[in-house]
Amino acid sequence: METISHNTIETSKVPTVRTDKCLYVHKDKTTNQIFYVGIGTISRAHSKGGRNREWHKYVKDNNGYKIEILHKNLTVTNAKLMEKSMIAEIGRRHLGTGYLINILAGGQCHERNEEAVYLHMPDKIRWVIDHIKELEDGGKILSQWEIYSVCQFGKIV
Repeated sequence: METISHNTIETSKVPTVRTDKCLYVHKDKTTNQIFYVGIGTISRAHSKGGRNREWHKYVKDNNGYKIEILHKNLTVTNAKLMEKSMIAEIGRRHLGTGYLINILAGGQCHERNEEAVYLHMPDKIRWVIDHIKELEDGGKILSQWEIYSVCQFGKIV
């Protein structure tokens, strides 16, 4: 049996751990209060795309925001753990546990899940989803027009 010395292992074949993630916060320009915690690349921290509805409303109502990179050169695993911990510590507004506008608990790093997709939908679409079971149980089947009218006008017309 042939023994292999550790000196003969090709380092090019050893997988490298990427450390291109950062933990960042978005802050109110006036009060300096953190309103959003995120992870991703440095360019993600500066991007306005892919943000939730509450984020856009907050930024518009408060005339912008400041970006602070708290930690750089993180692995995905460490970034997710740090984000989740910070969000839990500060709390989320829609749950009544704090003032962050983050929808999710953190650690997803842009993974899609049902909660995120649902919470990003327009209110009128969520109303249809929330009431479809009631309508089905009552024997009511919505026509395409009724679904459209609820989405457009907030009620069946």
